[in-house]
Amino acid sequence: MEAPHEEIEFDDLLKDWPNDDILFTEEARAQVKRQHPDLYPIFDWPEIRVEFKQHDQPALKAKALNVKSGRLTLIFSFLGLAISALSTVNLNYESQVRSIAEIFLLIGIMCGLWHLWRSRHKKNWLGHRFWTERLRQFYFQFLINNIELAAQATVNAEKLQEYENKRSVELEELLKQKSKTAILLEETIDDLAETSPWMNSEWDDENQINENVPNLVALIDILGRQRIGIQKEYVSKVMKSGFKSPIKRQEMFDNIINFSTVGMIVISAIAGIVMLTNFNFVDFNNFWTPKERLEISSGPVRTMFCFVALLGVLVAMIKAIDQSLSISASAERYKWYLASVSDLDNRFGIAQSSTQKIRLLRELERLSYQEMRRFLNSNMKAKFGV
Repeated sequence: MEAPHEEIEFDDLLKDWPNDDILFTEEARAQVKRQHPDLYPIFDWPEIRVEFKQHDQPALKAKALNVKSGRLTLIFSFLGLAISALSTVNLNYESQVRSIAEIFLLIGIMCGLWHLWRSRHKKNWLGHRFWTERLRQFYFQFLINNIELAAQATVNAEKLQEYENKRSVELEELLKQKSKTAILLEETIDDLAETSPWMNSEWDDENQINENVPNLVALIDILGRQRIGIQKEYVSKVMKSGFKSPIKRQEMFDNIINFSTVGMIVISAIAGIVMLTNFNFVDFNNFWTPKERLEISSGPVRTMFCFVALLGVLVAMIKAIDQSLSISASAERYKWYLASVSDLDNRFGIAQSSTQKIRLLRELERLSYQEMRRFLNSNMKAKFGV
Protein backbone atom coordinates (compact mmCIF):
# COMPACT_ATOMS: atom_id res chain seq x y z
CA MET A 1 0.00 0.00 0.00
CA GLU A 2 1.23 3.46 -0.83
CA ALA A 3 1.93 5.96 1.90
CA PRO A 4 -0.51 8.87 2.13
CA HIS A 5 0.67 11.78 0.02
CA GLU A 6 0.37 15.46 0.85
CA GLU A 7 -1.38 17.69 -1.67
CA ILE A 8 0.87 20.34 -3.16
CA GLU A 9 -0.32 23.90 -2.50
CA PHE A 10 1.50 26.43 -4.65
CA ASP A 11 1.88 30.10 -3.76
CA ASP A 12 0.44 33.20 -5.47
CA LEU A 13 -0.22 32.05 -9.03
CA LEU A 14 -0.41 35.55 -10.51
CA LYS A 15 3.02 36.54 -9.24
CA ASP A 16 5.64 36.11 -11.99
CA TRP A 17 3.37 33.69 -13.85
CA PRO A 18 4.02 31.36 -15.64
CA ASN A 19 5.91 29.59 -12.85
CA ASP A 20 4.64 26.92 -10.60
CA ASP A 21 3.06 24.37 -12.92
CA ILE A 22 6.37 23.49 -14.61
CA LEU A 23 8.39 24.27 -11.45
CA PHE A 24 9.93 27.31 -13.09
CA THR A 25 10.92 29.01 -9.83
CA GLU A 26 13.30 27.84 -7.14
CA GLU A 27 10.50 28.23 -4.57
CA ALA A 28 8.17 25.91 -6.49
CA ARG A 29 10.89 23.27 -6.86
CA ALA A 30 11.81 23.48 -3.18
CA GLN A 31 8.17 23.06 -2.23
CA VAL A 32 7.72 19.87 -4.28
CA LYS A 33 11.09 18.50 -3.16
CA ARG A 34 10.17 19.07 0.47
CA GLN A 35 6.73 17.50 0.21
CA HIS A 36 7.59 14.63 -2.18
CA PRO A 37 11.36 13.98 -2.30
CA ASP A 38 10.84 10.54 -3.89
CA LEU A 39 8.68 11.95 -6.69
CA TYR A 40 10.59 15.18 -7.24
CA PRO A 41 12.94 13.86 -10.01
CA ILE A 42 9.89 13.09 -12.16
CA PHE A 43 8.57 16.65 -12.02
CA ASP A 44 11.97 18.36 -12.17
CA TRP A 45 12.93 19.01 -15.80
CA PRO A 46 15.82 21.53 -15.97
CA GLU A 47 16.24 21.38 -19.76
CA ILE A 48 12.67 22.43 -20.44
CA ARG A 49 12.98 25.33 -18.01
CA VAL A 50 16.04 26.57 -19.90
CA GLU A 51 14.13 26.48 -23.18
CA PHE A 52 11.10 28.10 -21.60
CA LYS A 53 13.19 30.98 -20.28
CA GLN A 54 14.60 31.66 -23.75
CA HIS A 55 11.10 32.46 -24.98
CA ASP A 56 9.25 33.91 -21.99
CA GLN A 57 11.08 37.23 -21.54
CA PRO A 58 11.42 37.93 -25.30
CA ALA A 59 7.66 37.32 -25.60
CA LEU A 60 6.91 39.86 -22.88
CA LYS A 61 9.26 42.43 -24.43
CA ALA A 62 7.84 42.02 -27.94
CA LYS A 63 4.30 42.27 -26.61
CA ALA A 64 5.09 45.50 -24.73
CA LEU A 65 6.53 47.11 -27.87
CA ASN A 66 3.50 46.05 -29.92
CA VAL A 67 1.00 47.35 -27.36
CA LYS A 68 2.79 50.66 -26.82
CA SER A 69 2.60 51.82 -30.43
CA GLY A 70 -1.00 50.60 -30.75
CA ARG A 71 -2.17 52.47 -27.67
CA LEU A 72 -0.54 55.71 -28.82
CA THR A 73 -2.43 55.41 -32.12
CA LEU A 74 -5.77 55.03 -30.33
CA ILE A 75 -5.12 57.81 -27.80
CA PHE A 76 -4.10 60.48 -30.31
CA SER A 77 -6.87 59.52 -32.74
CA PHE A 78 -9.47 59.80 -29.97
CA LEU A 79 -8.12 63.18 -28.82
CA GLY A 80 -8.15 64.50 -32.38
CA LEU A 81 -11.76 63.49 -33.00
CA ALA A 82 -12.93 64.70 -29.58
CA ILE A 83 -11.29 68.12 -29.95
CA SER A 84 -12.73 68.40 -33.46
CA ALA A 85 -16.21 67.92 -32.01
CA LEU A 86 -15.54 70.64 -29.42
CA SER A 87 -14.75 73.13 -32.19
CA THR A 88 -18.49 73.64 -32.81
CA VAL A 89 -19.19 75.04 -29.33
CA ASN A 90 -17.69 78.48 -29.95
CA LEU A 91 -17.47 79.56 -33.55
CA ASN A 92 -15.06 82.37 -32.63
CA TYR A 93 -12.33 79.82 -31.92
CA GLU A 94 -13.42 77.15 -34.40
CA SER A 95 -10.36 77.43 -36.67
CA GLN A 96 -7.89 77.33 -33.76
CA VAL A 97 -9.56 74.32 -32.16
CA ARG A 98 -9.73 72.51 -35.49
CA SER A 99 -6.02 73.12 -36.00
CA ILE A 100 -5.26 71.50 -32.65
CA ALA A 101 -7.52 68.57 -33.57
CA GLU A 102 -5.75 68.15 -36.91
CA ILE A 103 -2.38 68.04 -35.13
CA PHE A 104 -3.56 65.22 -32.84
CA LEU A 105 -5.07 63.33 -35.78
CA LEU A 106 -1.82 63.69 -37.73
CA ILE A 107 0.12 62.33 -34.75
CA GLY A 108 -2.38 59.46 -34.54
CA ILE A 109 -1.86 58.65 -38.23
CA MET A 110 1.92 58.72 -37.79
CA CYS A 111 1.67 56.43 -34.75
CA GLY A 112 -0.53 54.08 -36.79
CA LEU A 113 2.02 53.94 -39.59
CA TRP A 114 4.77 53.40 -37.01
CA HIS A 115 2.72 50.58 -35.51
CA LEU A 116 2.25 48.91 -38.88
CA TRP A 117 5.97 49.20 -39.59
CA ARG A 118 6.69 47.53 -36.24
CA SER A 119 4.14 44.76 -36.78
CA ARG A 120 7.03 42.30 -36.63
CA HIS A 121 6.90 42.73 -32.84
CA LYS A 122 3.50 41.05 -32.76
CA LYS A 123 4.77 38.14 -34.83
CA ASN A 124 7.78 37.83 -32.52
CA TRP A 125 5.53 37.98 -29.47
CA LEU A 126 3.13 35.31 -30.74
CA GLY A 127 6.00 33.14 -31.98
CA HIS A 128 7.68 33.17 -28.58
CA ARG A 129 4.34 32.73 -26.79
CA PHE A 130 3.59 29.76 -29.04
CA TRP A 131 6.75 28.06 -27.82
CA THR A 132 6.19 28.83 -24.13
CA GLU A 133 2.76 27.23 -24.31
CA ARG A 134 3.91 24.29 -26.41
CA LEU A 135 6.80 23.64 -24.01
CA ARG A 136 4.37 23.75 -21.10
CA GLN A 137 2.08 21.33 -22.92
CA PHE A 138 5.01 19.09 -23.81
CA TYR A 139 6.06 18.92 -20.14
CA PHE A 140 2.67 17.48 -19.19
CA GLN A 141 2.00 15.48 -22.35
CA PHE A 142 5.22 13.54 -21.94
CA LEU A 143 4.47 12.77 -18.31
CA ILE A 144 0.86 11.75 -18.99
CA ASN A 145 1.85 9.43 -21.82
CA ASN A 146 4.72 7.90 -19.84
CA ILE A 147 3.06 7.82 -16.44
CA GLU A 148 3.66 4.13 -15.81
CA LEU A 149 7.39 4.44 -16.56
CA ALA A 150 7.48 7.56 -14.38
CA ALA A 151 5.94 5.67 -11.46
CA GLN A 152 8.44 2.83 -11.89
CA ALA A 153 11.25 5.41 -11.98
CA THR A 154 10.37 6.59 -8.46
CA VAL A 155 11.45 3.25 -6.99
CA ASN A 156 14.04 2.00 -9.49
CA ALA A 157 17.25 3.84 -10.42
CA GLU A 158 17.54 2.11 -13.82
CA LYS A 159 13.98 3.06 -14.70
CA LEU A 160 14.70 6.64 -13.65
CA GLN A 161 17.67 6.73 -16.02
CA GLU A 162 15.49 5.29 -18.78
CA TYR A 163 12.82 7.89 -18.08
CA GLU A 164 15.28 10.81 -18.15
CA ASN A 165 16.96 9.56 -21.33
CA LYS A 166 13.62 9.14 -23.06
CA ARG A 167 12.41 12.63 -22.22
CA SER A 168 15.74 14.13 -23.34
CA VAL A 169 15.41 12.44 -26.72
CA GLU A 170 11.77 13.59 -27.06
CA LEU A 171 12.68 17.15 -26.16
CA GLU A 172 15.57 17.18 -28.62
CA GLU A 173 13.22 16.08 -31.41
CA LEU A 174 10.75 18.78 -30.48
CA LEU A 175 13.36 21.54 -30.51
CA LYS A 176 14.36 20.65 -34.07
CA GLN A 177 11.07 22.26 -35.11
CA LYS A 178 11.98 25.70 -33.78
CA SER A 179 13.35 26.73 -37.17
CA LYS A 180 9.80 26.29 -38.54
CA THR A 181 8.10 28.52 -35.97
CA ALA A 182 6.27 30.69 -38.53
CA ILE A 183 4.92 27.61 -40.34
CA LEU A 184 3.89 25.92 -37.08
CA LEU A 185 2.16 29.07 -35.91
CA GLU A 186 0.20 29.35 -39.14
CA GLU A 187 -0.71 25.65 -39.11
CA THR A 188 -1.93 25.91 -35.53
CA ILE A 189 -4.11 28.94 -36.28
CA ASP A 190 -5.50 27.21 -39.38
CA ASP A 191 -6.41 24.08 -37.37
CA LEU A 192 -10.05 25.13 -37.11
CA ALA A 193 -11.18 21.67 -36.04
CA GLU A 194 -8.51 21.73 -33.33
CA THR A 195 -7.49 18.15 -33.98
CA SER A 196 -3.76 18.39 -33.28
CA PRO A 197 -3.24 18.76 -29.51
CA TRP A 198 -0.62 16.03 -29.16
CA MET A 199 2.97 16.89 -29.93
CA ASN A 200 3.92 13.31 -30.73
CA SER A 201 1.70 11.26 -33.02
CA GLU A 202 2.31 8.23 -30.80
CA TRP A 203 0.38 10.01 -28.05
CA ASP A 204 -2.81 10.36 -30.06
CA ASP A 205 -4.18 7.14 -28.60
CA GLU A 206 -4.49 6.47 -24.89
CA ASN A 207 -2.17 3.81 -23.44
CA GLN A 208 -3.35 1.09 -21.09
CA ILE A 209 -1.71 1.36 -17.68
CA ASN A 210 -1.06 -1.07 -14.83
CA GLU A 211 -2.81 0.52 -11.87
CA ASN A 212 -0.81 -1.53 -9.37
CA VAL A 213 2.52 0.20 -10.08
CA PRO A 214 3.91 1.79 -6.86
CA ASN A 215 3.45 5.56 -6.55
CA LEU A 216 1.19 5.69 -9.62
CA VAL A 217 -1.77 7.04 -7.64
CA ALA A 218 0.40 9.66 -5.94
CA LEU A 219 1.89 10.82 -9.25
CA ILE A 220 -1.49 11.14 -10.93
CA ASP A 221 -3.06 13.00 -8.01
CA ILE A 222 -0.19 15.49 -7.86
CA LEU A 223 -0.35 15.84 -11.63
CA GLY A 224 -4.06 16.62 -11.37
CA ARG A 225 -3.38 19.43 -8.92
CA GLN A 226 -0.36 20.64 -10.86
CA ARG A 227 -2.14 20.73 -14.21
CA ILE A 228 -5.92 20.95 -13.79
CA GLY A 229 -5.97 22.63 -10.38
CA ILE A 230 -3.48 25.35 -11.24
CA GLN A 231 -5.16 26.10 -14.58
CA LYS A 232 -8.51 26.52 -12.82
CA GLU A 233 -7.09 28.67 -10.03
CA TYR A 234 -5.07 30.84 -12.37
CA VAL A 235 -7.95 31.58 -14.76
CA SER A 236 -10.25 32.25 -11.79
CA LYS A 237 -7.80 34.83 -10.42
CA VAL A 238 -7.29 36.46 -13.82
CA MET A 239 -11.06 36.90 -14.21
CA LYS A 240 -11.25 38.59 -10.79
CA SER A 241 -8.13 40.75 -11.14
CA GLY A 242 -9.83 44.16 -11.28
CA PHE A 243 -9.57 46.23 -14.43
CA LYS A 244 -7.10 43.75 -15.92
CA SER A 245 -9.85 41.15 -15.97
CA PRO A 246 -11.18 40.72 -19.53
CA ILE A 247 -14.66 40.20 -18.09
CA LYS A 248 -14.55 43.51 -16.19
CA ARG A 249 -13.23 45.29 -19.27
CA GLN A 250 -15.99 43.87 -21.42
CA GLU A 251 -18.65 44.86 -18.88
CA MET A 252 -17.23 48.38 -18.58
CA PHE A 253 -17.07 48.84 -22.35
CA ASP A 254 -20.64 47.54 -22.77
CA ASN A 255 -21.88 49.98 -20.11
CA ILE A 256 -20.07 52.92 -21.73
CA ILE A 257 -21.54 52.08 -25.14
CA ASN A 258 -25.05 51.63 -23.73
CA PHE A 259 -25.03 54.84 -21.66
CA SER A 260 -23.43 56.83 -24.49
CA THR A 261 -25.99 55.58 -27.00
CA VAL A 262 -28.86 56.50 -24.68
CA GLY A 263 -27.23 59.87 -24.06
CA MET A 264 -26.94 60.55 -27.79
CA ILE A 265 -30.63 59.73 -28.31
CA VAL A 266 -31.81 61.81 -25.34
CA ILE A 267 -29.67 64.86 -26.11
CA SER A 268 -30.60 64.75 -29.82
CA ALA A 269 -34.28 64.55 -28.87
CA ILE A 270 -33.93 67.50 -26.51
CA ALA A 271 -32.16 69.53 -29.19
CA GLY A 272 -34.93 68.71 -31.66
CA ILE A 273 -37.64 69.68 -29.17
CA VAL A 274 -35.82 72.93 -28.41
CA MET A 275 -35.67 73.82 -32.10
CA LEU A 276 -39.32 72.88 -32.76
CA THR A 277 -40.82 74.53 -29.68
CA ASN A 278 -38.46 77.52 -29.53
CA PHE A 279 -37.73 76.84 -25.86
CA ASN A 280 -36.72 80.02 -24.04
CA PHE A 281 -33.59 79.41 -21.98
CA VAL A 282 -33.85 82.84 -20.38
CA ASP A 283 -37.49 83.01 -19.33
CA PHE A 284 -38.94 79.67 -18.25
CA ASN A 285 -42.35 81.31 -17.69
CA ASN A 286 -42.60 81.98 -21.42
CA PHE A 287 -41.86 78.45 -22.59
CA TRP A 288 -43.97 78.72 -25.78
CA THR A 289 -43.33 82.39 -26.53
CA PRO A 290 -39.57 82.93 -26.91
CA LYS A 291 -38.29 86.29 -28.09
CA GLU A 292 -36.43 84.76 -31.02
CA ARG A 293 -36.30 81.42 -32.80
CA LEU A 294 -33.42 79.10 -31.92
CA GLU A 295 -31.64 77.83 -35.04
CA ILE A 296 -29.22 74.93 -35.29
CA SER A 297 -26.40 77.49 -35.27
CA SER A 298 -27.49 78.93 -31.90
CA GLY A 299 -25.17 78.44 -28.92
CA PRO A 300 -27.35 76.09 -26.82
CA VAL A 301 -28.21 73.84 -29.76
CA ARG A 302 -24.57 73.74 -30.92
CA THR A 303 -23.53 72.75 -27.41
CA MET A 304 -26.01 69.87 -27.33
CA PHE A 305 -24.94 68.61 -30.74
CA CYS A 306 -21.33 68.91 -29.60
CA PHE A 307 -22.09 66.52 -26.71
CA VAL A 308 -23.82 64.17 -29.14
CA ALA A 309 -20.70 64.24 -31.35
CA LEU A 310 -18.44 63.60 -28.35
CA LEU A 311 -20.53 60.62 -27.28
CA GLY A 312 -20.46 59.33 -30.86
CA VAL A 313 -16.68 59.59 -30.93
CA LEU A 314 -16.52 57.79 -27.58
CA VAL A 315 -18.71 54.92 -28.83
CA ALA A 316 -16.68 54.62 -32.02
CA MET A 317 -13.40 54.55 -30.10
CA ILE A 318 -14.65 51.99 -27.57
CA LYS A 319 -15.75 49.71 -30.40
CA ALA A 320 -12.42 50.25 -32.15
CA ILE A 321 -10.54 49.39 -28.96
CA ASP A 322 -12.69 46.31 -28.41
CA GLN A 323 -12.06 45.03 -31.93
CA SER A 324 -8.41 46.04 -31.98
CA LEU A 325 -7.61 44.48 -28.60
CA SER A 326 -9.97 41.49 -28.94
CA ILE A 327 -11.41 42.26 -25.51
CA SER A 328 -14.81 40.63 -26.10
CA ALA A 329 -13.17 37.61 -27.72
CA SER A 330 -10.76 37.26 -24.78
CA ALA A 331 -13.60 37.53 -22.27
CA GLU A 332 -15.60 34.81 -23.99
CA ARG A 333 -12.51 32.61 -24.29
CA TYR A 334 -11.74 32.93 -20.60
CA LYS A 335 -15.34 32.17 -19.60
CA TRP A 336 -15.39 29.08 -21.80
CA TYR A 337 -12.00 27.88 -20.53
CA LEU A 338 -12.85 28.38 -16.86
CA ALA A 339 -16.15 26.54 -17.22
CA SER A 340 -14.45 23.66 -19.06
CA VAL A 341 -11.54 23.36 -16.62
CA SER A 342 -13.88 23.61 -13.61
CA ASP A 343 -15.92 20.73 -15.00
CA LEU A 344 -12.75 18.66 -15.46
CA ASP A 345 -11.60 19.50 -11.94
CA ASN A 346 -14.91 18.32 -10.49
CA ARG A 347 -14.83 15.08 -12.46
CA PHE A 348 -11.19 14.49 -11.53
CA GLY A 349 -12.08 14.84 -7.86
CA ILE A 350 -14.67 12.06 -8.00
CA ALA A 351 -12.86 9.75 -10.45
CA GLN A 352 -12.35 6.30 -8.92
CA SER A 353 -9.48 4.88 -10.94
CA SER A 354 -6.12 5.99 -12.29
CA THR A 355 -7.30 5.20 -15.81
CA GLN A 356 -10.23 7.59 -15.43
CA LYS A 357 -7.96 10.33 -14.08
CA ILE A 358 -5.47 9.92 -16.93
CA ARG A 359 -8.34 10.23 -19.36
CA LEU A 360 -9.36 13.51 -17.72
CA LEU A 361 -5.78 14.78 -17.84
CA ARG A 362 -5.77 14.01 -21.55
CA GLU A 363 -8.96 16.06 -21.89
CA LEU A 364 -7.19 18.96 -20.22
CA GLU A 365 -4.41 18.78 -22.80
CA ARG A 366 -6.97 19.06 -25.58
CA LEU A 367 -8.57 22.03 -23.83
CA SER A 368 -5.16 23.64 -23.36
CA TYR A 369 -4.43 23.30 -27.07
CA GLN A 370 -7.85 24.72 -27.99
CA GLU A 371 -7.37 27.72 -25.70
CA MET A 372 -3.87 28.34 -27.09
CA ARG A 373 -5.05 28.15 -30.70
CA ARG A 374 -7.93 30.55 -30.06
CA PHE A 375 -5.60 32.93 -28.22
CA LEU A 376 -3.14 32.93 -31.13
CA ASN A 377 -5.89 33.34 -33.70
CA SER A 378 -7.56 36.19 -31.81
CA ASN A 379 -4.36 38.12 -31.29
CA MET A 380 -3.07 37.53 -34.80
CA LYS A 381 -6.22 39.26 -36.04
CA ALA A 382 -6.07 41.99 -33.38
CA LYS A 383 -4.60 45.31 -34.46
CA PHE A 384 -2.80 46.25 -31.27
CA GLY A 385 -2.46 43.17 -29.06
CA VAL A 386 -3.86 42.93 -25.52
